[in-house]
Amino acid sequence: MTYAEAKAYIKKFNLKNQEEYDAWWLLNEEECKEIGLPKNPVKVYGVLPSVSEEPKTFVFPNASEIHSTYDYHMFKRIDGNRTVTEQHVKHLMLSFQKKYLLSPILVNKDMGVLDGQTRLEAAKRLGYPVNYIVDGDGGLSDIQTVNSVTVNWNKTDYLDSYCEKGLSAYLRLKEFMVNNPEFPISVAEGIVGNNINNTSSNSSVHSNAAQRFKDGLFEIPDLGLAYEYAGKIREFKPFFESFNSHKFIRALIKLFRNPDYNQDEMIRRLKMKTEAKKLQVLVFCATTKQYISLLEEIYNYRSQSPVNLRYAKKVKKHKSPEEKIAYQKKYDATHKEERKARLARKNLVYETV
Repeated sequence: MTYAEAKAYIKKFNLKNQEEYDAWWLLNEEECKEIGLPKNPVKVYGVLPSVSEEPKTFVFPNASEIHSTYDYHMFKRIDGNRTVTEQHVKHLMLSFQKKYLLSPILVNKDMGVLDGQTRLEAAKRLGYPVNYIVDGDGGLSDIQTVNSVTVNWNKTDYLDSYCEKGLSAYLRLKEFMVNNPEFPISVAEGIVGNNINNTSSNSSVHSNAAQRFKDGLFEIPDLGLAYEYAGKIREFKPFFESFNSHKFIRALIKLFRNPDYNQDEMIRRLKMKTEAKKLQVLVFCATTKQYISLLEEIYNYRSQSPVNLRYAKKVKKHKSPEEKIAYQKKYDATHKEERKARLARKNLVYETV
C-alpha cells in the first residue's frame, strides 16, 4: 500500500491535520492487517512514513537526508562491529513501546550499519519503521569513533572486534581468558601484555598501553610467562577470595620479579600461618604497597632469615665494548647541538672582551 492509499484509509476516521496521522495508533490488528501494515506503526517526525516498496525520503533543514523504511533486510552488519546484546535490545523495545522516538541510524553507501544496530534490531522486532542517514565510505574505525562518544566501547568490545578481524595477539588473549576464566579482561590484558604494573591512573605508560589496545596494536612479549604467572596467582585462590583483584595481582607480580622470592616458600608459609592463626591471614588492602607489605610479612613468618621483598636488588649491568661505543655515539648525537651553542656563547664573550 502506498502513502496516499494509507492516508486515504485513515481519512475514514474524519480526523483533520496532525490527528490524521495519530489515528494510525487507533487501528486494531485486524485493520492493520487489512491494509498490510504492522500493528501500531508510528509517525516519523510528524510525517506518516511511506509503506511503498521505495522508501520515502524526508529532508530536514540543516541536516543530511533522512530516509525511512520497513525493509530491514537492506541493512548489513560490518565485520568487527560489536555484537548486539539481548538485554539492550529488550530495554529499547520497552522504551519504544511507550514512545517511539527513534533517532536515525547511520549507514555507509553499502548500507553497512555504522551506528545504531541495536536500535535497528529493536525496531525490526516491533515492526516499526527505521530512519537512517547514508554517510559515505564509513568502516570499522568510524564505528569505534562514533560509539566512543555514545555508548562507550569497553575492552571486551575491542577484543571481540579485533578477534573477528583475525589479529593474532587478540586471539591469543581471548584464548588465555578462556583458559583462565577467573581473571577479568583488564587483569588478563595486563598479565598477557606484561603491563600489569603500569596501571596507575597517573601513568602515561598505562595510558599509552590502553590506547594501543584500542587501536589494534596490542602485543604479547612472552605468552609462556603469562601462563606461568596465572598458575602462580591461582595458587592463592584457597586463601583469598579477591585473589584476582587488580591491586593484589600487581603486588604478586612485583614479587615474582624479585630474584629473592620463592613461590613454594610463600605458599608453605601462608599455609603455616593460616593454620597457626586459625583465621584468614590474607585480607583486603587499599593499595598495592599494602599488599606487598602483607605478603612480605607472611613470607617471613617464623623465619630465621627475613627477606626484604619490597625492594628488589638492582643488578648492575656491565656494558660490552660494542654497547659502550653505541652509547657514546648516541650521547654525542644528542648533545652535539648543545655543545655548539655553548661554544658559540664562549666565542662571543671572547670577542666582546
